[in-house]
Formats: sequence, C-alpha cells, structure tokens
Amino acid sequence: AELDEMISAWTSYRTMSDVVRTCEANAVPCGPVNTAKDMLEDAHMKARQAIVSIMSPEMGREVPMQGPVPKLSRTPADIKRIGPKLGEHTDEILDKIGIGSDERVKLRQANVI
Repeated sequence: AELDEMISAWTSYRTMSDVVRTCEANAVPCGPVNTAKDMLEDAHMKARQAIVSIMSPEMGREVPMQGPVPKLSRTPADIKRIGPKLGEHTDEILDKIGIGSDERVKLRQANVI
C-alpha cells in the first residue's frame, strides 16, 4: 500500500509518455495502460495486427475488433465474420433446451427474449 501511494504520487503529475520514458531510461519494466482510442492508434498494435477491421454487413462499414492471437506462421488464423446478430441463435438454443415455439412467443410478448 505504501509503495502504491508513492507511485501514485509520482505519476499523478506526469504524462503517460513521460512515465514510460523515465521508467525505460532507468531499466524499470513498464508499459502504458491504453484507452480504446490509444489501442486503435498505437503503432505496435497496428504492426502486430492486434486490432483488425472487419466489414459488418449490418452496420454497412468496417468495425475494429481484436485480431487472432497467437500469430502462427504455418497455420495463421483468419476471421471469417463478425459475431452473430443479437438474438440470431435464440430460437435454435431455446429449442435445444426444450422451450417450444408457443412458450417463445409468450417470452417475446413479455420482452424476456
């Protein structure tokens, strides 16, 4: 707790880049805590393809999302599509657990699903 207080006091009046630069200059392992915007703009994240853009038919534009990890040279991963639409598999899943169509109609009318 005491060390956390000291670090907080020291970092509170410095920019993140100043803290990282000072730590690196003194061989202190460190790294920035990025915001979502920072991650989208970070050169290292771009070079590693940690964030990739995938076309969303529903949105009509590309959307950023996490790229595949790890990066394998012989069997590279590929993103085939973005996730399913909200509720896309609801009927299939509810059917598998025994909730029939009549009950699903009632659940929809009650705004449960």
